[in-house]
Amino acid sequence: MARPRQREGVQTRVYAYACAVPTEGWAAAVAEQARQWDLWDALVRMDAQLRERELVQAEADPVVREARKALDAAQTALEQALAERRAARQAARGRIETPALDARIRALLTARREASRTLWTAVAAWRRAHAAEVQALRQERAAAVSTLRRQSGCYWGYYNRVLDAYERARTQGFRTGRPPRPIDPRRRDGVLTVQIQRTRTGLGAAPDEVLAGKAGGAVALVPTPQGPGTHRLILRIDAAGHRLVCPVWLHRPLPPNGRIKSVQWTWQRGEAHWRYQVAFTVTCPAPPAPAHPSTDAAGLDLGYRRQADGGLLVGTLVGSDRSVRRYVLPASWLAALDYAESLLGSSDDRRRQEGFNLRARLLRRRREWYRLWARDLCRDYAALVLEEWDLGTVARVRRSEAEAEAQAEAPIRAQRHRAALSQWRLAIEQQAAKTGTRLLWEDPAYTTLRCHACGHQHAANQVDRLAVRWVCHGCGAEWDQDINAARNLLAAVTRERGNAAAGDTTSARGVGRRMSRDKQDRSKKLEKNQRTTRGSPGSVTDEALLGEVRDVVADWPHTRSRG
Repeated sequence: MARPRQREGVQTRVYAYACAVPTEGWAAAVAEQARQWDLWDALVRMDAQLRERELVQAEADPVVREARKALDAAQTALEQALAERRAARQAARGRIETPALDARIRALLTARREASRTLWTAVAAWRRAHAAEVQALRQERAAAVSTLRRQSGCYWGYYNRVLDAYERARTQGFRTGRPPRPIDPRRRDGVLTVQIQRTRTGLGAAPDEVLAGKAGGAVALVPTPQGPGTHRLILRIDAAGHRLVCPVWLHRPLPPNGRIKSVQWTWQRGEAHWRYQVAFTVTCPAPPAPAHPSTDAAGLDLGYRRQADGGLLVGTLVGSDRSVRRYVLPASWLAALDYAESLLGSSDDRRRQEGFNLRARLLRRRREWYRLWARDLCRDYAALVLEEWDLGTVARVRRSEAEAEAQAEAPIRAQRHRAALSQWRLAIEQQAAKTGTRLLWEDPAYTTLRCHACGHQHAANQVDRLAVRWVCHGCGAEWDQDINAARNLLAAVTRERGNAAAGDTTSARGVGRRMSRDKQDRSKKLEKNQRTTRGSPGSVTDEALLGEVRDVVADWPHTRSRG
């Protein structure tokens, strides 16, 4: 359940700083970015050609040949249906309701997906039977990638970044069935990355070496007399030696004991202005995790749900200290975000810029709320149990779901970007590393559908998943589904007793036996400002479970008693 460190004893941090308009090298930077995009598009075309050649060779197998004919027929039928819908909308001069045609298109999409799955299953079988041909294609691809890299004209650090990003997209495409696509010509952003391999002092570069211009000539930070923290960033752009020079303000210092591994300068076009940023990727020795002064644990159910007052619930917590906390983005924030997004569609450049700036401020405010919430709950609890799930699945509706259910869930799914649960979970992980809170990751299967009182496991079709209050079919208990999920997560702490007894100390941290005064103050403040509600003793969960949870946490290694 506990996530191990990627590298024990070492942590990687990214320090990002805002930059001003470049004073030198802007044209060369744009030209280098264009070369990177050309390299990406060339890789996409190369892989498409190799996939087509592989299919031609595999069509010697009759199973593959018939599967491809079925896929081509499904694709042709789908294109005809889509063309028919476009023609109907053009004739009506607008978007019209075509339920019968929409149903046929959905059926054709399903048929095409099944045909594609059948085809690539047959191709996989052909690959296993023709290992020599497949190996020859792989060697040809490796040679083609090397040729494209040399002919790209990109600086070595930049083509390495493009190749790494493309291979990640290609690997993901194997799992999702969506190969990498060409770059959208309407993109208005760019990135330049300088990798620092080694200096005289070791791998990467020390911050002092970058400030002194001794990082191999690829990057330098030159202090300026304008004020404290102001520097000029000098970045090598291309193989011809052109340099990018732009002002940057280091509002926080780089860690003196860190090693800078890469420097990434990005730009993005807003509604009316360009925005520039530089990010330093730094590795530092990981500080020892502190012993946590608490024996309390909590289950935190992350999810989003609109509230009666218009707010957006993004998390529900149940603690072994009998507390129930609900984390809600206020309705005023959502209304302000609605207003900002309405301004983005204005034809007035000034109003669009106003909406762009307002939206950026609101998103930064949400990030700060998540940071403060994560800080408080990690200070209060020695262990947090969360669901181990892919947040990307929230954005996808299963094709097998009923159409009425999918339409009912559409307004809820539309809030996923506003909830930004991945940002919320990242803030918790970062604060847990600072406070010594142990994070436990529970299988999300049936945490909501299992009754915490009797353990009865409901089927998905037995309950209304959009309802807040549920009634257990096993014992008749009525409960809030979010609180029920958090209770089930809290109960998972007791299963860690065996791990702790077996000597699993990867993530266990010290705990104590008494709530400190400052913790009580923080809990009261959280109760007032962030909608924390506390039940009476015994109202959250059974006393036996609460005592067992605290005993498990207290028995973990590296405990620290507070008397």
